[in-house]
Amino acid sequence: MWRILFFVIPFAGLLPLALSTNMDPFLAGLISAAMASLLALALSFLVLSGRRQAVANQLAAARVAKHQKNVDESHEDDVLDASSR
Repeated sequence: MWRILFFVIPFAGLLPLALSTNMDPFLAGLISAAMASLLALALSFLVLSGRRQAVANQLAAARVAKHQKNVDESHEDDVLDASSR
């Protein structure tokens, strides 16, 4: 939602500005979209860093949980280690 707003608001402001320069409407739209995309990227990076970090922490926790052995696997490993000695 925020990323869409970070793009749409600058695009809505830049498009009339670009069209007022009497350039081709397609080119004006393309330049406005490119500039709005760069601005949205920068704003997302700065403003949404907390959300990005929260998602990264959740992914890291899920990865750790996936590689942890449960009680049965630990017991089987202990039995196999004891029998190989």
